[in-house]
Amino acid sequence: MGQKSVTDGRLTKLQKKVLDHLLDKYEQSKTYAGENKVNQHFSCAPAEIYPEYESNYESVDKIHRFEDEMKLLSQQGYLDISWKRESICKLTLTADIARIDEIYQKLGRFSKSDVVRKQKQFFSSHIGLCETADLFCREQLDRLGEGKKIRYPLSDAGIILKLLSRITDNREGILERELSIEVLGDSKIFEKSFRTRVCRILDQYGTWDRAVSQDLSGREREIAILEEYGVYANPSYIYMKGHGSITFSDGTCYALAPDIPVAFSSESISRISCFEIRNHDLMTVENLTSFNRIRRENTFFLYLSGYHNTAKQRLLMKIAEDNTKGDKSLCFYHFGDIDPDGFLILEHLKRETGIDFKPYRMGIPQLDQYAEYTRPLEKNDVTKAENMLGAGIYPDEMRYMLEHGRKLEQEIISWIER
Repeated sequence: MGQKSVTDGRLTKLQKKVLDHLLDKYEQSKTYAGENKVNQHFSCAPAEIYPEYESNYESVDKIHRFEDEMKLLSQQGYLDISWKRESICKLTLTADIARIDEIYQKLGRFSKSDVVRKQKQFFSSHIGLCETADLFCREQLDRLGEGKKIRYPLSDAGIILKLLSRITDNREGILERELSIEVLGDSKIFEKSFRTRVCRILDQYGTWDRAVSQDLSGREREIAILEEYGVYANPSYIYMKGHGSITFSDGTCYALAPDIPVAFSSESISRISCFEIRNHDLMTVENLTSFNRIRRENTFFLYLSGYHNTAKQRLLMKIAEDNTKGDKSLCFYHFGDIDPDGFLILEHLKRETGIDFKPYRMGIPQLDQYAEYTRPLEKNDVTKAENMLGAGIYPDEMRYMLEHGRKLEQEIISWIER
């Protein structure tokens, strides 16, 4: 049986395994790269391929069958066998280049140089797809030039490049599952297999304001990145209540009232031509529960549904522009959790909009007053608080939280004070 495996062109499982193993060693060597000045040999012990070979409990027939298979490879000139006391102690790949080429053919395996050549051709041919894809492709070409592996298999890289092109060219709102169906023909493949990898590339090379997601991690960061390109996990809405009116570019006008909360899609807010607020203050609220509960005289409330991406920042800037002209004035507040993330969101709002948002009910008095409802700081909370304290950002609040190891969710305040 072993003789037929070679003479009829077929290799056994163990024969394939040993030849693949020795070729791997060969391809990782300086000899393969053409940099070695002395002859190298590429060998392995039989136990690396067939662990039971050195076992006292393996059947003699199986041991002899393995040895016969190795002998046949030796007879074909593919490897040399070293013996010790009638047992194989070492298997060495032939130094004959012609025989090595024949091994590649028998295994149906491309040489490393052929694989690299194919990869270079692939990434070179995809330059020009879009700016982000170009940067990703050039990174892979640089890696190949340095002898490194590409970040993803070619089969996956091709899909990733299609997704990058579609996402960066997107000009209207689209849901993640719609994107997945359009590009991949399945509503769930993007989420399961490609979302995280695509977001890493967009995060690294995308042409957008990275400050949007710098304080986020994990799924929240991916949501923020994709929303910058108009790709949403679910329809995203901005909730509001207060005295005012909104006029859209088509002339449609909506009157707003404090006791009738309304919501507009994130996609539609770009079409607002005038946003008039007839309250003295505007307050953004971090959590929807608190938005539904909170009441405050002469205040217009906005729940922005998630992190404040560029579209939402533009809305706030539009509101500021439309309501601070002439004798009109509007004071801006933010109501969020009394924890490091809550203050980071507030700082992000101020930094990216240029609006001087003031914290509302987010201080040490609330941490004291509602001490029984506070929760312990987690490890990442401590790290963020220490960094903010070191940077002089809300030092009193950060110092207090670190000293007491506690934080407070805003829902407690809006519920008790309703």
